[in-house]
Amino acid sequence: MKLNLASLLSGICLATTLVLPVGAVPVVYDITVDHATGGLGTAPFGTVSLNQNGTSVDFTVHLVSGYSFVLTGSGDFMDFKFNATGVALSDITITADPSTFTLAAAQAPSGTPFNGDGTGEFGFGIFGKTQKNGGGPDGAFIGDIGFTVANSVISDFTQPNNLSFLFAVDLLGPTGNTGPAAVPGTPGRQVPDGGATMTLLGAGLLGLSAFRRMIGKKA
Repeated sequence: MKLNLASLLSGICLATTLVLPVGAVPVVYDITVDHATGGLGTAPFGTVSLNQNGTSVDFTVHLVSGYSFVLTGSGDFMDFKFNATGVALSDITITADPSTFTLAAAQAPSGTPFNGDGTGEFGFGIFGKTQKNGGGPDGAFIGDIGFTVANSVISDFTQPNNLSFLFAVDLLGPTGNTGPAAVPGTPGRQVPDGGATMTLLGAGLLGLSAFRRMIGKKA
């Protein structure tokens, strides 16, 4: 039996597609731009991670120690704001609530985008349903914000807004000051998956090598 090299290479590609986990390498953006009066402290203040998960995109908004999400007028009373192309409010599902508040998604009225203090225009936001406004400690939380947007791809969320920002958060910093912080419109960084992808690929290649030796013996 003659082994066809083209078929073998096709098999490698197919095996890789089937074996590698979906969304194994999220794209991560640092929250670095400080728009709070008096300053929030030393950036970065946290990260926004986008992970392609089949036909959905998973968001995780994480803050570094010492920072909390708050609701103030300068942040449009939204903990997190973003833009999206071809997305409806019904596509958004909250997947991670802090222990303190139940989160919900909101869409800005048509023609009236969220336009908080110095961070530009956004069409969508995440906020705590029972979270107190005003930026005080009793209205703050430190847990991650997690949500999924159905029928979307990462590029739907990564076009800079009118002031060249991708995302915005409303924060209470260790300085005691509150206000918006933003992610600049620069490419995110991909986070390695700890070697799992290469391990799976290596195992697949070893299996294919053994298969080739077996076929050679039968030829």
